[in-house]
Amino acid sequence: MNNLGLYIHIPFCERKCNYCGFLSFSDMDDEIKTKYMKALRNELIYRLGLLGIGSAARKLPGSENNNGRCHDDNPYIIDTVFIGGGTPSVLSGAENALLADILSEQGRNGVPADKSADTSSGTSVPPSPQGEGFLEKAGYFAQGESTEITIEANPGTLTREKLEGYRRMGINRLSMGVQSFDDEILKKLGRIHNAEMVYNNFSLARECGFNNINLDLMFGLPGQSMETWEKTLNEAINLGAEHISFYSLQLEENTPFFKDFEAGSLELPSDELDREMYHRAIAILKEAGYHHYEISNAAKISANTIKNCDLQNIYYCKHNYKYWSMEEYLGVGLGASSFLGGARFKNTDDLAEYIGIWGNIIDATDDSKCVDIRNISDSGCAIRFSGAQENKGRVQNNNAEEPDSTMELMKKGTVEWHDNKFHDFVSEFVFTGLRKTEGIDLNEFEERYGVGFFEYFESQKAYVDFCIRQGYMDTSSGTDVPPSPRGEGFLTGDHPDSLLAGGRLRLTEKGIDISNSIMAEFV
Repeated sequence: MNNLGLYIHIPFCERKCNYCGFLSFSDMDDEIKTKYMKALRNELIYRLGLLGIGSAARKLPGSENNNGRCHDDNPYIIDTVFIGGGTPSVLSGAENALLADILSEQGRNGVPADKSADTSSGTSVPPSPQGEGFLEKAGYFAQGESTEITIEANPGTLTREKLEGYRRMGINRLSMGVQSFDDEILKKLGRIHNAEMVYNNFSLARECGFNNINLDLMFGLPGQSMETWEKTLNEAINLGAEHISFYSLQLEENTPFFKDFEAGSLELPSDELDREMYHRAIAILKEAGYHHYEISNAAKISANTIKNCDLQNIYYCKHNYKYWSMEEYLGVGLGASSFLGGARFKNTDDLAEYIGIWGNIIDATDDSKCVDIRNISDSGCAIRFSGAQENKGRVQNNNAEEPDSTMELMKKGTVEWHDNKFHDFVSEFVFTGLRKTEGIDLNEFEERYGVGFFEYFESQKAYVDFCIRQGYMDTSSGTDVPPSPRGEGFLTGDHPDSLLAGGRLRLTEKGIDISNSIMAEFV
């Protein structure tokens, strides 16, 4: 059974920030938000139903007596959920109740809720997943708190009622968009919160039971000095956040910052200072006991954990880790992207079109009015989505004579669709894997794709050799493994390829500064 990540997009904000180029909308009225959430729920039911998960799966051929499962050969279990945006925490009232219903829907896995039980808790939110909650009962949902469920939040939109409601929904990871602890910088960014709100709501989140909190921080900002950046980092550390993300400001077209930049009125730190801020962040976080596990992410970790390579005890974002490890995920909502069954696809980013496509589907929670999922084979699922080990990343069809009807039906509501070819799988494995500070495992590469790394990337061998000699890449794990030799011609000349046997290939901290050009070599 394969793990599946689920991304849920909430495209609403109270106000767009001056730098934000994400697909989101501000000042939307509650009626549109409610229509969107209903459409989102319908899309989720439809897509999970195709995979044999959720209430719609009860109508799949052969599933009547199997609690909605697509027989016992369904290869998926949802082990991570990420509710992103936009600002999901801007939802309130009826929209939050619909969000709770969405989480309950996937958790129920097609088993009708016990209508005799009171699940409202006063705010139309299902009970906590502790004990006999819905997460433990879900046949295709990982057990209890082992399912990482993240929600993004703006500190300016949080309340005790919302935080308590999230916990009752089963949400166990909070990601707060802090960006800075300097109020003047926050004003320039167009944020609706100040530093005091961060302190107060972080403490409130702890009181409400959140023991896994991420803080998003930004550097390279207008008016930001090294001193103010270090203060922001230290404030985040002092709060005790389990995870810290740190991003350099990227200028996006059609944003106020981009227009100011074109007009010459946006004063930004120099490129040199931007890079100094990045490396200073890594040093400060490491000194504070965080593991820098991805280019822009660090998580709390004990020395014992790193010594024993026990990644399960690191507070890294398990959902985002899927993106960098070529694992499958399903995205639902406006503009959401997916990697599933050997294909990458994306939903429409037109809000009216999205609501039009998904808003009028018959309510799938009614057994007599289930989503019409047609053309599914008698086996229950037309396709078993499998890992890459047996088929080099391609989709494996359970019955070669049957059409891949599941994937054809999955195309509903999408505007982009790409069926990965062999080279796509190989190159994506490399350039996503190089985002992780541990890099890529060369043995795993060969096991997945049936070919040695430099057997496939023979023409890149000299370039990799150059990068290693220049200190941009090495073959260690980045933890307690000695660094690779820096002699002339590490991969070429007198040095055999066997030096890489059982090893890794990763970017050094120096190499991260030119990561885009290095990764481009493998596309």
